Amino acid sequence: MSSRPPKVPLYRNLTFLVGLVLLLLVVSTTFYAFILRARDLPVWLAANRVLVFVLWYANITFLLVLAFIILRQFVKLVLERRGRILGFRLRTKLILSMMALVLVPIVYLFIVASDLVVRASDLPPDLPRVLEGGEALIADWDRARVEGAAAMAGELRARLEAAPVGSWYRELEAFTASRAPIAEVYEERQLLLALSRVPEVSPHAFRLPGDFLGEVERAGDSFLWLEQRGAWVLRAGTAMTHRGRAYQVVAGEVPPPALARARADYLASAQSLSQVVLQKGLLDTTRTLTLLLLTLSVAFAGVWMGAYLSRQFTHPLRELLKGTRLIRQGDLDVRLEAPAMDEWGVLFNDFNAMAEELKRYRALLAAEREYLSSLIAHLAHGLASFEPDGTIVTANPAARRTLRLPEGEPNLYAGLARACPVLLAPVKEAVETGREMRSGELDITLQEGMRAAVSVVRLPGRRWLLVVEDITALVRVQKQATWKEAAQRIAHEIKNPLTPIRLMAERLKKKLAAGEPAPPDAQGSLDTILEEVSNLKSMLDAFSQFARMPLPNPQPFDLRELFAQLEEVYRGLHPALRFTFAVAEGFPSLKADRELVRRALVNLLDNAAEACAMEGEVRVEAEVEGGCAVLRVADTGPGVPDENKERVFQPYVSSKGRGSGMGLSIVDRIARDHGGSVRVSDNAPRGAVFILTLPL
Repeated sequence: MSSRPPKVPLYRNLTFLVGLVLLLLVVSTTFYAFILRARDLPVWLAANRVLVFVLWYANITFLLVLAFIILRQFVKLVLERRGRILGFRLRTKLILSMMALVLVPIVYLFIVASDLVVRASDLPPDLPRVLEGGEALIADWDRARVEGAAAMAGELRARLEAAPVGSWYRELEAFTASRAPIAEVYEERQLLLALSRVPEVSPHAFRLPGDFLGEVERAGDSFLWLEQRGAWVLRAGTAMTHRGRAYQVVAGEVPPPALARARADYLASAQSLSQVVLQKGLLDTTRTLTLLLLTLSVAFAGVWMGAYLSRQFTHPLRELLKGTRLIRQGDLDVRLEAPAMDEWGVLFNDFNAMAEELKRYRALLAAEREYLSSLIAHLAHGLASFEPDGTIVTANPAARRTLRLPEGEPNLYAGLARACPVLLAPVKEAVETGREMRSGELDITLQEGMRAAVSVVRLPGRRWLLVVEDITALVRVQKQATWKEAAQRIAHEIKNPLTPIRLMAERLKKKLAAGEPAPPDAQGSLDTILEEVSNLKSMLDAFSQFARMPLPNPQPFDLRELFAQLEEVYRGLHPALRFTFAVAEGFPSLKADRELVRRALVNLLDNAAEACAMEGEVRVEAEVEGGCAVLRVADTGPGVPDENKERVFQPYVSSKGRGSGMGLSIVDRIARDHGGSVRVSDNAPRGAVFILTLPL
């Protein structure tokens, strides 16, 4: 299983897109520059506007790309959320957190910084008025100076017009000595004569701009401020025609250096400030766009990096979750390809090792499960595990055969209610009370001629295990042993009274044979013989009653009526005891042999009364559980020791030291003949409770 998607040559698409954007930028910028050039704008103004155009283009491009990335990420998040793609929650949190972490501070800083930039470039509102006033003062000063220079140039022209050409140099010398420090004569814009009394000005080493001389020739006069070697010179020129040739006559003066330099500096500063004032909007736009470009660049980098990091983090996590889900679904052959990141690589390698180990353990468990399943399937004991609500988890063939549960039966309680109702009540009682029922506590007749020992034990967790052991052969052997023991006990019990009877009879026979009169104790001997014979008769009657007990003749009868009769009889026989008879509401008619049920209850009540030593309480209850009638006879006597609970229903077993010990055996015989069972349990807080279960 690969941890990375197939590589797609995205760099080619990105290179193409970047190249296309740059090509459009070059073409559009060139076209815009040609438009500005056609409008004959100054170079600096055209350059500024081109720069603003480029910034607008770059900002719009970045903004569109950023919006596309953000919109694309949101669309992907929505699609992943709808498709429930693994890791979509974490990816959503990472991307939104990164976007918020980048965009919120960037937007805030852009707003603050752009405001600061605009405020920092603000000019004093009265600056244009100050500039206009300074320029007006300089213009007035220049006007006076220019008028004086023009007058000197006109005076020089008049002298030259009145003198021959050969004497022009002398005229220049006289003029520079008395009037202007600088005098120059140009013939058709070419220097002809020049004199200067200013050391910094060397007319022969310097040529005036052709624009100035051309303006003098065209307009007739003009003036020029010019800096030469650190000194500012004001020249005024006038046009002259002499003998058909055009001349330009120039007179110049040098103002005070400090004043001229201050004038030049002020004019340069004023021009710069004027340009700033005129281009303030353009400059503010340029600064704002530059700042916006930086902001969008940082935002683009942050958003792209957030999306990239989220993909680098969530993609391996998504692969890991996919692998975990496949393992949970049972596919232990899944393997993850370790990514380049060291931590993920270690985790993926550990995951692969875990999957391999699980696969090995699954194979071992499958072999062990197959072995146990084969073992349980061939067990003679019936085993059925089930939930507290009766849902069958597992049941081996012996359990289904013994309990007559169909192969598709999902619920143990429902199956027992149909096929073996006598077992339903004790099983449900054990589960509901949480008291386990170990082997030997309950053996019942499940089918005709089949006896079974039943155990209900708790398994780890909430499940329970029902164990059904076929003890038919064991019961047969136990019956043979019991009857053998009973025969030996009967023989012993008969032998004991026969000895005194024989001795008494032999003694009387000897006396009578000797012709002696009857001895004085003959009457007592006869009484002893009669008493022992009566005991023998009682013992034999009990044994005969057990041996000749008739088969049940089930007929519907009202158990409440039987309880009322027994309550009346026993309250009269044992007035010191408290007898309570209770039948659950809605208890139906019981289809059983009324006389045999009465005999069983009489034996249980007699045992309970004797156990209470004629004082205490005996409580008799009847209710329906799992399709069976459950009769409980509880007393407050000393109870039945645990070691006697398994033997208490055997013939001639008694803890009272007297009697035949057949009473509980008769109860057990009546219960089994009806297809039910009887068992003994502890009563709370003291005493014993005998539970007689009969099918309805």
